[in-house]
Amino acid sequence: MLIEPLGFPVAGALLFWGAAYALGSRSFHRDPLIAAVLSLVTYAVFNNLLGVPLPGGPLMGVL
Repeated sequence: MLIEPLGFPVAGALLFWGAAYALGSRSFHRDPLIAAVLSLVTYAVFNNLLGVPLPGGPLMGVL
């Protein structure tokens, strides 16, 4: 539901952060940073290297 309005990088970061929290990680300073980096790397790999377009959302012009 969040991919269309927010784009994959933001929605993916929220998903990765939520998964880390659900699996027991309670590092509130480190987890969002790791989630954001992981989401941006995943977006770049799929969009640029594999040629699979993912919705960028509001970050489309920046990325």
